[in-house]
Amino acid sequence: GSEMCIRDRFPGYTRLASEFEWLGGDWNAATGHEQTEYAYAGIERTSTEAIELFAEFLERPRLADVDVERAIILRELEGETNEFGHNTDLDLHAARMLWPGTALARPILGTPETLARIDRDALRAWRDRHYVPRNLAVYAAGGEDGDDTLDRLARAFDGHRAGFARRRPRTPAALPEPRGGRVRWVEHSDNEYDVRLTFPCSGETSPDAAVHEVLVRILSDGFCARLPRRLREELGLVYDVGAHIAHLTDVGMLDVHATVRLDQFETFFRELYRELHALATYGPGREETARSVLRAAVDLELAPDDPERVAARVAWDGLHGRPTSFAADRARLE
Repeated sequence: GSEMCIRDRFPGYTRLASEFEWLGGDWNAATGHEQTEYAYAGIERTSTEAIELFAEFLERPRLADVDVERAIILRELEGETNEFGHNTDLDLHAARMLWPGTALARPILGTPETLARIDRDALRAWRDRHYVPRNLAVYAAGGEDGDDTLDRLARAFDGHRAGFARRRPRTPAALPEPRGGRVRWVEHSDNEYDVRLTFPCSGETSPDAAVHEVLVRILSDGFCARLPRRLREELGLVYDVGAHIAHLTDVGMLDVHATVRLDQFETFFRELYRELHALATYGPGREETARSVLRAAVDLELAPDDPERVAARVAWDGLHGRPTSFAADRARLE
């Protein structure tokens, strides 16, 4: 965000942004429930400059313009709030029903009340607690064999926050068992319902992670998958319908989502539950299982051609001390 400014060379966020943008490519930051990442995707010949910029702003942030950044986040928060004052983020509502009172039940953006309490001292304290060497993974994907990218990364980051080298990040509390069988309706003035069914499941480290991958593909990957074929292609009840898996380290959520008209609401749910009941009762057919496994395997074969995907995977596994192997992923899938 715009609070990350560095050194006298970059007295303001705009100067830093300009320096990155003169490199071409894309740079951004994102925050999830379990990690914050800063990313740049560009061309190899400017990698030295990109590495140096990253090292500088991570080592020497000014944490300036807190009030401006707060105002920006409030505008973003308003974008998830309707005219009735209700949050329309269905992922948040699902997490609140499954794990009430936990960190997953709080919005990543915060609330107006929590945002109002943040100042530079709070940011420094948070940085000193979490932005420490043992809680950082730096990674790069791309370039050519035999280049010196790893050496340049080492030179830039080996001394990062040396005074915090021995500090361990705080371990979060374990989540309680999910609470299911719950329904929530959010008042929202629209001509369609945004519908979400969420099933709790195990996390990304579970042996079942590959099972979840195949299951969501059986449900919604392609026109021939169960939900699009029946609810859209045969009955015309929806334009978009799908299934999605959201894996965290220890837990996950398997979602079925669709946008439905009011006059077709009951018909949609009747047909949806019929499909889910049939899958739960009789299991998938051999052909659809084979097709889903094949499509997932092809996706894994394509993964090495996506440097951003490879880099994110390598960093996340490295941060947790796990080896990264797309071949092992495929073996589990099969």
